[in-house]
Amino acid sequence: MNTFIILFVSGLFSGSIYCLIAIGFVVVYKSTKVLNFSQGMLVVLGAYVLWAILSIGMAVWLAVIIAFLLTMAIGMTLERVCMRPLVGQQILASVMVTLALMGGLRGLILLLWGPQGKKFPVDIVPRGVWILGMVGLPKEKIVALLASLSLIIILYFFFRYTRTGLGMKVASEDHFIGQIVGLRIDRIFSYSWGIAGLVAAIGGMFLGMIISIRPELEEIGLKALAAMLLGGLESIPGAIIGGLIIGFAEALSGGYLTAILGSSTGEVFPYILIIVVLLIRPYGLFGWKKIERV
Repeated sequence: MNTFIILFVSGLFSGSIYCLIAIGFVVVYKSTKVLNFSQGMLVVLGAYVLWAILSIGMAVWLAVIIAFLLTMAIGMTLERVCMRPLVGQQILASVMVTLALMGGLRGLILLLWGPQGKKFPVDIVPRGVWILGMVGLPKEKIVALLASLSLIIILYFFFRYTRTGLGMKVASEDHFIGQIVGLRIDRIFSYSWGIAGLVAAIGGMFLGMIISIRPELEEIGLKALAAMLLGGLESIPGAIIGGLIIGFAEALSGGYLTAILGSSTGEVFPYILIIVVLLIRPYGLFGWKKIERV
């Protein structure tokens, strides 16, 4: 029972991080119809930016705010400089640019900080262990989990009830209709990349707290992309459910099937699950089924 609780909390923590990053994928896709393959590197960049600010001795709360704002600004700048000139062009061109951005950001990170892993110079949240029965739960994981879930709820209400969030939903349906009703589509695109940068920075902070900061954290972005595909390309609730499913599948399969199937089971099993689900529902669990009339 203790093992299950530990695996459950681990899966919930991982799944909440995947949810955050997957929301970044969904927001950009809903607004622009482009899969942003650079999202994983934005996660890494956000973590390194926070590390660099903390390293100069700035107060933790101020460093966190500045790092979040900077990563948001970077996302919006990438959209303005690299993506907006491609509006109206074939989607493939925009996708290829996001792949180029992924490589460019990786090169920039290696140039500035090198390939070695880093740890935050100070604790962002107090470390320690909370005892639940016979199980010890790390405080930083629980705080990161609660903060992630709180942010997911805030984003959900933002998209459902605010003018900007509703405008982004309208733009995701049809850019032309959005312009007719008075939406600034260029601003919608910019906001979507800004939100993608924000959730990437938050995810990078949590991963840096628990694991370490290194370029390989980009792999988390691929898992978040898988969560997006599982939940549905246009669905934020789907991204949340997909991220939690992958987190639980990774933790539980790694805990219970490793002895039978090998040490990489936890890494491979979620992708096998995704393939099975997509074979049954190609548009994801909560995706929109496209129907074209001829």
